[in-house]
Amino acid sequence: MTVTIIGWYGTETLGDRAILAGIFHVIFSMDSSCRVRLGSLHPVLTERTLLEDKDFYNGCAGVDFEIAIFDSLSEKQLRLNISDSDLVVVGGGPLMDLQEMNMLGYAFRYASVRHKRCLLLGCGWGPLTQSESMHTGKELVRISAMSIFRDDISGKLAENASPDAADRIISIIDPAFLSCCVYRKKRTAASPEEFIAVNFRDLTAEGDHYSRSRMDDSMFVGIIRQVLSSTQLPVLLVPMHTFAIGGDDRIILERIAQKVKDDRIAVQHSPLSLEQTMDCFSSAKACIGMRFHSVLMQTALNGNNYIVDYTHPREGKIGGLIRQLGMTDFYAGRYYSLQTGGDYSHWDFCSDSTFECVSKYEMFMGRYIKALTPFFK
Repeated sequence: MTVTIIGWYGTETLGDRAILAGIFHVIFSMDSSCRVRLGSLHPVLTERTLLEDKDFYNGCAGVDFEIAIFDSLSEKQLRLNISDSDLVVVGGGPLMDLQEMNMLGYAFRYASVRHKRCLLLGCGWGPLTQSESMHTGKELVRISAMSIFRDDISGKLAENASPDAADRIISIIDPAFLSCCVYRKKRTAASPEEFIAVNFRDLTAEGDHYSRSRMDDSMFVGIIRQVLSSTQLPVLLVPMHTFAIGGDDRIILERIAQKVKDDRIAVQHSPLSLEQTMDCFSSAKACIGMRFHSVLMQTALNGNNYIVDYTHPREGKIGGLIRQLGMTDFYAGRYYSLQTGGDYSHWDFCSDSTFECVSKYEMFMGRYIKALTPFFK
């Protein structure tokens, strides 16, 4: 089986890298001799991240394997790799208002003409506010032999947009959750280290997608000052993205550190590999997350974590993840919404209370295997 994976790789965040690890875990569980081709928007970045994450990817797959990278923005290379594949996959990430959606639509149309099976695997839905992007999103769902979304909200939105494909739309969980579970299973539990890991992102880099959440740095500075006042532990500001395209988190994190001006706060400037990031979140005494995948990883890897949610509490992807994992009660006092407010003054970062969600691995993995079995026979 030869699988071509396309999507947002080439601008990948650590969350995208965790998604890819989860996808490898699933497809190699189906076919241990699978051959993988990975389309990248900027191959030079993907070459670096694959080199950094190779050992972890092999561990998730259960075998040593090679990944052939190609330029997914090259029509010639895209057509060539699709023609030589059995399965074409959009590997996670959101279907949203980005110009690169045109590439995904073209890839699926070409694959359909070449009688190649297509899948959406662990994707989100939206924001899709532009008519062209919405049209492409519907087209991807229409062509896809099965559309597996990462959460119930995305699945329902896709069903509403493409009712004729509703019988081919299912929701499971973000594949990154599976790779976090693999990490937890392989890693020997250690005592927490004495620091707090924090991720924030700069919303002003997101255009109008989350305009209701826009604000200056004062909110983030206030949260960090509250952390420092409630504990003697140092704070490490951890970026989930270190590439200019997509918003380098280190810019806002360094800005926050300069405004707080405390010797106990530091920014993780050197880019971490996926496994190093998992090490960091897993070993911290407590975590605070804002990017979706920082929340997911901190939840699965640490458990003593707190959320700063920039999406809508009821309709957004972070709230959806909380409900998906059955964690609504647990996060009742660990959650702050940038859209509706809340109270973070009582957060107890030295608490030993955690939520263990790795036990859900078998359920979610089983659902992926059941959904994908017809495509790997």
